[in-house]
Amino acid sequence: MIIINDYEDEIAQLIDEYYGINKTVIPNSSKGFIYIEDDIKLDNNSIKKYKGNGLYINGVAEIEFEENIDFQNHIECLICDKVICDEKTYNMIKDSLSDEVEVEIIKGRLINNKGKMVMSEDLEQEVTIKNMGGKLIFNENLNADNLEKSVSEIINYGLIEAPKNLINIITKKVKQNYGKIREPIEKNEEVQKEEKEDILYSNMAMLKL
Repeated sequence: MIIINDYEDEIAQLIDEYYGINKTVIPNSSKGFIYIEDDIKLDNNSIKKYKGNGLYINGVAEIEFEENIDFQNHIECLICDKVICDEKTYNMIKDSLSDEVEVEIIKGRLINNKGKMVMSEDLEQEVTIKNMGGKLIFNENLNADNLEKSVSEIINYGLIEAPKNLINIITKKVKQNYGKIREPIEKNEEVQKEEKEDILYSNMAMLKL
């Protein structure tokens, strides 16, 4: 249950065992609260649609501002499970955060992979990478010096594949590893031949039926 602070006393009189129920009391906002039922990303463009509202997010807010912004002019109060941002952005938003919000400070831009991602181009800015149950592939053409300089850290909950010339750098950048890091697995001709024979036998069995 979500309750605006001004109405808590009135609502408490209407509900039995009010103080024992699971609830969130939010402060007043001059232009009302907007409720979002999912994770959200905020940047210099997406924040423009908010006009001084309070924002309640049932999830995580990833926030990245490339330019300075008056955050409270757009979002008066921000309530969510967690905010992920860099130090510069945090200094812009901290006065609007509810006390209960967990804050994770990262270095650079966040790359968040939940599916399959191939890193094939050199990075132009500092990044933090989260591989959240997905497959993250580093192309062999990537520049090792660029990765060393640009990748601040990697948090891995999935599978990371990196070629031999990069795997030591990638492994060193992984600060939390709950998944697997390996070189790409290439199938040799014998394995491919066996797979083809298995398919042939399978088709023959189906044909007999």
